[in-house]
Amino acid sequence: MKRSWGVLLSSVVAAGCAGGLGGGGPYERDVLAWDVPAGVTAEQLGTRLQQGGYEFAMISAAQDSAWFATAASRAGLQSTRPGRIGASRYAFFGPKPVGDTTHTVQVQGGGRIQLHDALYRIDKNRLFDVILARFDSVNSLNNGVRALLGYVGSDVSGTAGLVLGIEMANPQVGDSIAVLMRAYLTDARECASRAATTTPVIRVFYGPRARLTCQRAEVLNETNGPISAQFALP
Repeated sequence: MKRSWGVLLSSVVAAGCAGGLGGGGPYERDVLAWDVPAGVTAEQLGTRLQQGGYEFAMISAAQDSAWFATAASRAGLQSTRPGRIGASRYAFFGPKPVGDTTHTVQVQGGGRIQLHDALYRIDKNRLFDVILARFDSVNSLNNGVRALLGYVGSDVSGTAGLVLGIEMANPQVGDSIAVLMRAYLTDARECASRAATTTPVIRVFYGPRARLTCQRAEVLNETNGPISAQFALP
């Protein structure tokens, strides 16, 4: 049903460029990805998102579903169904999604990837997919990245722009995963105008560049290093 990302990415690399999707101008949206500290209330998060002008948020928090619903409502957005990931829940705030799911991907050699995934239809030609994932007891990062990309290849439409957040156990693991992801998706920090002073708990990747571009990004100097970025569907 869905075109392989491997085929799509290979064609982009071979061509060196790609045409637009046709119809309308660029669709630009501000996104915040944050592992929210325990002391932040739902009202505080919602107000923060509203005042920041964020149209999407990728949220990890050790809170219940009511907390997520209150935060999304205060932000003027809709929440996906929060998915239990370890001691936390993952959810996305934004417009109403086409669908959302919480899923587990087994990794060869041991461990698993737990993820929350939602698809948004922007118009008849443009799709926007958002995934937030966590590696759980994965023995081989190579196998873990391969398993995650395998999920992307089979479950994410080849015509969709993808924003992928990965919650990192520590900065070293984050750096290693970023290197392994480089041939397929771009680290949002690469489009930041200045070096980060904090380390993000959630690393954000996007692509393919024929479908999604990063206009700007910044790792905010706050607890857990939230990433603020603007992405554009051409």
